Amino acid sequence: LTRAALVFDDVGHAVWSARRALELAGPEPSPFHWMAQAALGQARYLSGQTPEVRAPLEALVQRVSPIDQPYAVINSLALLALLAGDQDDNQTGAVLAARAAETAEVQGLTAEPLSGIVHLALGRALLRQGKLAEAGERLEWALELFGIDAMAVHRAHGLLLLAAVRHAVGDLPGAAALLEKTRELVQ
Repeated sequence: LTRAALVFDDVGHAVWSARRALELAGPEPSPFHWMAQAALGQARYLSGQTPEVRAPLEALVQRVSPIDQPYAVINSLALLALLAGDQDDNQTGAVLAARAAETAEVQGLTAEPLSGIVHLALGRALLRQGKLAEAGERLEWALELFGIDAMAVHRAHGLLLLAAVRHAVGDLPGAAALLEKTRELVQ
């Protein structure tokens, strides 16, 4: 579960780890099953396997209480928001991202590294709405949470989105610097 949830620097291994964790958790709903399901959704999303992501995450959000499994629910809502945005459904993306942020807030998890994806999803939704200052704040918050080595893939995603914000406000040198940071990180 740790290798799946934190990704480290190998998305393919994260997918394998999440599948293995889900296999070990078994088919019966349990805390480990739901955590593994959320981790698998994240790993598949990051690896570009998006057709397989939506249905299991939607089922998780419908069946699991955020009180019982806060990270699984928060992560799933944020991933569903990102998926909606990927399909240019910005309204749904914004609603899901706001729901993920509200759930993280209620559970007292807004400052946890695993909640960085919530700020990433909300930052992208705000960017798409043209709320550039708010988007920049959320994305910087996500990047701060993604500061640990195990979240380099997430940090790269956040840097790209923040570069888009900088570009949109006319800060071309700032956007270029962020793209260079992303390139270095990916290498």
